[in-house]
Amino acid sequence: MRRLAVLLILSQTSFGLAQNLDATTGLIKGPGLHAVKANCISCHSAQIIRQNRATKETWAEILVWMQEEQELWPLPEETKQTILDYLSTYYGPEKKGRRQALALKPIQSQTPKQEEKQ
Repeated sequence: MRRLAVLLILSQTSFGLAQNLDATTGLIKGPGLHAVKANCISCHSAQIIRQNRATKETWAEILVWMQEEQELWPLPEETKQTILDYLSTYYGPEKKGRRQALALKPIQSQTPKQEEKQ
């Protein structure tokens, strides 16, 4: 019974995720998808977007690189911002995995305290 419940939950989750994906690209549906499809997918596969995660600043650097090195046409500022908002919202850095490193204080040398005792 427990196994059935888990399978039911997983299938509903998968179905829900599938409804939020664009049928032709597999990209997440959301504001800006049309601009991404019109300007990005016309040159490369959507897989390149799906397999990468970056901050808005890094996506902006990637766009500049594509314009300088890969002959991406000049984008109107509004279109560029729409694309960057979409990419950073849906393909930004993931916040899962290992916890953040602990902030450790430097280890104090024992030598000064030992000298004080003498």
